[in-house]
Amino acid sequence: MIEKYHYTEKETDIVFKNLPVCYVNSFRKILISEIETFAIDYVFLEKNTSSFTDEFLVHRIGLIPLKYSKNILPEDEIELTLEVKNDTDEIMNIYSDNLQCDYDEISVMKSILLFYLMPKREIKFKCIARKGSGKYHAKWSPVVAPFLKQDENNTINLHYEYTENSNNKDLFSNSLCILEKHINDFENKIKKISQEINV
Repeated sequence: MIEKYHYTEKETDIVFKNLPVCYVNSFRKILISEIETFAIDYVFLEKNTSSFTDEFLVHRIGLIPLKYSKNILPEDEIELTLEVKNDTDEIMNIYSDNLQCDYDEISVMKSILLFYLMPKREIKFKCIARKGSGKYHAKWSPVVAPFLKQDENNTINLHYEYTENSNNKDLFSNSLCILEKHINDFENKIKKISQEINV
């Protein structure tokens, strides 16, 4: 089934042998859309005198990857804030590091340039991070552009990348559990349909 499994801090390659491509593709789709993660879902802008529109800022902020502890409950909502005023005569770059959070169980991915502030401009907002999955929005997807490559020997290579907020071993095991559940649910539905037909 699995001929090779290789991963680094940012990417994984899994080689499957003699396995129907539909199963591997299902595994790929689960990675994209069914693994739950935390992401910024709501942004409340209190002040924005920057040169960027509110919509642009909200979109940028919502895509910041978050690193979180397993101690966070699925129903938890975590508040993050940012308040910056550029009192200098220079253009100021604002990074994800400027986001503040009083909750130790969650942190943002560092050194992501969010926007810049012209002199004498300021911005203030708070945002709420919640748990969700990629089927609702890409910001919750833990992987980037997973793809399949099949050769003439019926060997399928699945490659995917992920940010530092994802634990690769958890991604792999959770995806397998979800795939197994889908297969069992499908088998049960087929059995039920067969029974109804034979009645």
